[in-house]
Amino acid sequence: MLFYNKKLINGYSLAIWKIEESVEQLLSHFYTYKEAMTTQITSMNSEKRQKEFLAVRVLISKLLGVENGVIYNSDGRPSLLNRDEKISISHTQGYASVIIHPNRTVGVDIEQCREKIFRIKHKFLSAFELAHVDLQNELKYLTLLWSAKETLYKISDNHLVEFDEDMEVAPLTLSSCGQLYITDKKVEKRYELSYQFFDDFVIVYGAE
Repeated sequence: MLFYNKKLINGYSLAIWKIEESVEQLLSHFYTYKEAMTTQITSMNSEKRQKEFLAVRVLISKLLGVENGVIYNSDGRPSLLNRDEKISISHTQGYASVIIHPNRTVGVDIEQCREKIFRIKHKFLSAFELAHVDLQNELKYLTLLWSAKETLYKISDNHLVEFDEDMEVAPLTLSSCGQLYITDKKVEKRYELSYQFFDDFVIVYGAE
């Protein structure tokens, strides 16, 4: 079902789908592209993957008001078929999200707060970031920083390979929603990203 759908004041259109439907129910949202969607999901080896694929494309049709195809470049960056709007996609653990902007490169990432992130925090955070982790809310704080870096990776030209070295999130006071600042250290460019927690998930989004 459509969990969140909003046009934001900075020109974004952002939506989240909570995946509760069957594959057949998701396919029922399509008319023009139904046959093409059915063909594409037959090659996918899991029902979970099929549902995520379809939920993303349902969201795109909701945001655009019309069904539309998605293509990917050699770096795996998605774009809309025969349209100029910029798009980013994310999905995890029963949720899918899409963000669209008329002309700015966008990024979105949705993550579930899971304890496995404790095991990898030294792999994606710098010593400076580790020193400023909110230990009272460590799980949410770490997940937010991971999601922020995934978002910036999607916004950038995909040159930010080392998450612990190439990006740095400024210390912040955790809230249920808000903004954070993250720097692309390779070009010394600072970005403002927005975030929001819901249930045990977080979504982060922003634009070039």
